[in-house]
Amino acid sequence: MLTQLQIQNFESSFNVLDHNHDGTIDEMDLAGSAQSTCDALGLTPDSPERAAMMGSYSRLWETIRLAADADDDGRVSHDEYMAAGSALIRDDGYLEACAMVSDASFDSVDTDDDGAVSLDEVIHLYVSVGLDASAASAAFTQVDTNGDGQVSRDEWRTAVVGIYLSDSPEGMGSNMFGHAK
Repeated sequence: MLTQLQIQNFESSFNVLDHNHDGTIDEMDLAGSAQSTCDALGLTPDSPERAAMMGSYSRLWETIRLAADADDDGRVSHDEYMAAGSALIRDDGYLEACAMVSDASFDSVDTDDDGAVSLDEVIHLYVSVGLDASAASAAFTQVDTNGDGQVSRDEWRTAVVGIYLSDSPEGMGSNMFGHAK
C-alpha cells in the first residue's frame, strides 16, 4: 500500500506523463513528453541526448503499460496507474526505466558535461516538463545534500527513483514534486 506522500508523487507523475491532459497516458503521451522536453532543452533531432531521452520514455511507457493497462486498451487511466502504484514500486523494470529517464534528463541538462547540474539547470528541466520552478528549488535543496550548489548524476538518479520509493518526507527524492513537508 502506498503512503500519502507516494500517492501525491504518483499523482504528480501521472499529470506530467499525461502530455495531452486527456486523463489517460499512452505511448503518444510519453513520446510527446519526451519530444517537448527535448525541444525545450534545445536538443537537436540528431543528438545522442535526444535519442537517449526518446528511448528512455519509450521504455518507461512499455513498463507502465505492462503493469498498469488492466483492460489492455493501450492506454492507462488515472485509476489504473494509481492502482498499479504498489506493484510498480516493487518492479525492478519500472525503477530501471525511471532511472533511464533520470540519466537521459541529467545528460540533457548537464550542458557543460561536468558531471553535475546546478539549480538553474534543474529549474530549466522542470519548466520544460511543465513543472513549477519552486518545486525545482525544493527538490534541488533536498538532493544537494552537501550544499555545494551542484547535484551529481548519482544523487539525481537516487532522487528520481526515490520519487516512488520514498515514504517519508526526509527520504531522498521524496520532495522532487514539492510534496514533502
